[in-house]
Amino acid sequence: MLRIDSLNAHYGASRILQGVDLALGPGIIMSVLGRNGVGKTTTARAVMGLVPPTSGRVLLDGVEIAGWVPHRIARDGVAYVPEGRLIFPDLTAVENIQVAERRPARAWPLARLFELFPALRERAGNKGAQLSGGEQQMLAIARALVSDPKVILLNEPSQGLAPLVVRELAQVIRLSRSNGVTILLLEQNMKLAEKVANEIALMVKGRIVYAATPHNSVAKRMRFVGAISPCDPVRLTPRVTRTLGEDLASSEIGSSSKDRGFESVSSTREPVANLTSSIMELERGT
Repeated sequence: MLRIDSLNAHYGASRILQGVDLALGPGIIMSVLGRNGVGKTTTARAVMGLVPPTSGRVLLDGVEIAGWVPHRIARDGVAYVPEGRLIFPDLTAVENIQVAERRPARAWPLARLFELFPALRERAGNKGAQLSGGEQQMLAIARALVSDPKVILLNEPSQGLAPLVVRELAQVIRLSRSNGVTILLLEQNMKLAEKVANEIALMVKGRIVYAATPHNSVAKRMRFVGAISPCDPVRLTPRVTRTLGEDLASSEIGSSSKDRGFESVSSTREPVANLTSSIMELERGT
């Protein structure tokens, strides 16, 4: 469905993405976790055509879309829910949805969206600025769904939301997946990622350094580098695994992740240290 190969992107002279590799099948939720500034938003913006990739490929159903203009990417089935929601404050909830409806929605018409988001039905005539943060987030997701997307790029949806609203958000994400939508979830909330995602990846300094299923999530299996049971392996990219020492490299966790769409990263020890600090920081945040 969506595949990202060796994606690099710059802001001026600053290299933000350093060979990002991700692969999402149909109806899959892939969550990319990482702290602020590691490149999560740039990844979404590069896929959406808002940031031109320096090199690498982005494929949607096998078709190269890297370098396309955003409206063409949207027409081909990619929807973007940006960080901060960015709804139109002076339009009503219904108008915010309708502005994204390029043609009459088939999979997600307005009536079905109101079933999914009953709070929006009650607030349909209210302006965007009058909605709560949770309602604005639901509105941003509804605005993406009304375009009948194949893939949704969901950037930091839990930011600033109360725990109860985050639980409602998790339910909405799961329902979207059950209706065939593929979701790339870019988050700092590890608990949300583990609840909804089929696959979890960790991003450090513009690179994917770790990939697993939620069952083998590094948050549950690893409190510091080296505290890993060979009987319950996690999946690190090969070069990172080699930096953990001979014993670690000889265990099951050294298995290659290329079959899941992830390439290796730098062979220095720096990514491992960053991996550990990122894990600890994400866990503190949950």
